[in-house]
Amino acid sequence: MMNKNVDQLYEEREKRYIQAVDLEQPDRVPHETRFGEYWAINYAGYPIKGSAVDPKIMGEAMEKIAQDFATDTCPSLFSRNPLFYKSLKSINFTESKTGIMQHPEVSCMDRSEYDAFIKNPFGFIVDKVLPRVYKALDSEGAGYGMSLVRAMNIQTDMTTPILMEAGRVSKKYGLPLTGAGLVEAPMDYISDMIRGFSEITMDIRRCPEKVAAAAEAVLPLMDRLAAQLPAVKGKLISIPLHMPVFMREKDFAKLWWPTFKEMVERMAARGQYMRIYFEGDWTRYYDYLQDLPKGHILGAFEYMDPQLAKDKLGKTMCITAGYDVSLLQYGTKEKVIDEAKKLMDVLAPGGGYIFTVAKGITYPNDGTPENVRALYEFVESYGKY
Repeated sequence: MMNKNVDQLYEEREKRYIQAVDLEQPDRVPHETRFGEYWAINYAGYPIKGSAVDPKIMGEAMEKIAQDFATDTCPSLFSRNPLFYKSLKSINFTESKTGIMQHPEVSCMDRSEYDAFIKNPFGFIVDKVLPRVYKALDSEGAGYGMSLVRAMNIQTDMTTPILMEAGRVSKKYGLPLTGAGLVEAPMDYISDMIRGFSEITMDIRRCPEKVAAAAEAVLPLMDRLAAQLPAVKGKLISIPLHMPVFMREKDFAKLWWPTFKEMVERMAARGQYMRIYFEGDWTRYYDYLQDLPKGHILGAFEYMDPQLAKDKLGKTMCITAGYDVSLLQYGTKEKVIDEAKKLMDVLAPGGGYIFTVAKGITYPNDGTPENVRALYEFVESYGKY
């Protein structure tokens, strides 16, 4: 591999990745690491607190991962800037004493306000939700705008150099950048950012028609956001899914599924590709997922029966994840490799499969470097077709 130049490596890796998403069989199973910023920063030898906002440190962390671990994609690190949230006096994202960002549950809309939200969701978010979540915006006139501009400048001053560092590592090591932004399923957005999980769980039972109408009202906002993101093969838009595994199937079918399916269909019609994170166990929803657009989705499953997933979804979406990340911390090297082999033996035949772990290797205790290295070296050698 080292005899090839980085341009050749980039082209081979990108082609391999695209073929798998297209449900084709490449020369070998593509694989990608899922390192979070805290694990990577710690691995690079830096303290977590303060480092995630330092582009130089983030760049060093990305480069060290690229040097030390086999991967087909660039280890681009994402970080929430605590200074951004502090400047806005945020209550929904806060920094812990260790420097790790936390997302406490917040409800910033009363049940009695559903009608106003449904009538004008964007206006309600700007006028009501943002000032309630970000206390620095709880002012009228110039104060609101100045606080928002100041926060956005803080964010840009950090994120732009980090993105440049990711581009540098991508070019230096021939590792494609596969991320293309993020959107949320309409009902998940309401749960995450508007009502909170506990409140919307009660709303589903007490006023399901309001929940359905609110999801319909949010759909154009999510679609407008998605429309601004790339429609390029090899660039995947992330969609993390949260609510369905906590819902009854009849509520899922009536309240959650219709707007999500329409959003995904609109994105596919624009030529966009998606990395959808199916958090939790989605087994009971596999029949629904068969109706999603074919060849536009990389489905990352936290938990799955690999044979059932292959049989039911293998002709609809490229399958990834499903590997128990806890093995990387507590398993022996033999166990780490054995589990990967079992998964690949089922999912790899015929293509349409990318190897990665079920959850991000996010925190320093999520996996030992020795086990992670052994895992991806095995996958690269064993995955040849």
